[in-house]
Amino acid sequence: MRELQSIGACHSQSNKKRFSMCSAQASIGSKFRSFWSAIDRSGFQPVIALLFVSSVFLFAQVLTEVRAGDIGASDRAILLAFRLVDDSSVPIGPPWLIQSAKDISALGGTTVISLLTVAAVGFLALHRQWRNVITLVSAVGGAAIVSNVMKVSLLR
Repeated sequence: MRELQSIGACHSQSNKKRFSMCSAQASIGSKFRSFWSAIDRSGFQPVIALLFVSSVFLFAQVLTEVRAGDIGASDRAILLAFRLVDDSSVPIGPPWLIQSAKDISALGGTTVISLLTVAAVGFLALHRQWRNVITLVSAVGGAAIVSNVMKVSLLR
């Protein structure tokens, strides 16, 4: 409703330049509405499939770059962007930010993930949700296996 009011307000203006901008906005709005109506008709499966395929393609591209060894220069540029220009051994930012970054990166460590998984499995077992226990253990175990295989295959 609000969009229709704004389009009506655009058409009531006398300036031709503003009118053409408003018609472009209306055209974009109608394309957006038709996009969402197509999703309503077919569901989110095509969108999810497109995102999945795009993610796999992007991952394959990055993997190709890593295997070729071409990623070193970009890694170095990213790391140096977060360092002082005159002294590359000193990271930018206050000390609390650096410590916070270390703490957040530790959350992905084996110890934290294992403790959280054991706690979640214990909770699910207490509620006798055995299928969810199997799903959780399979997902975490599978992710650990895939991660270690990739590290070994990429020599990282």
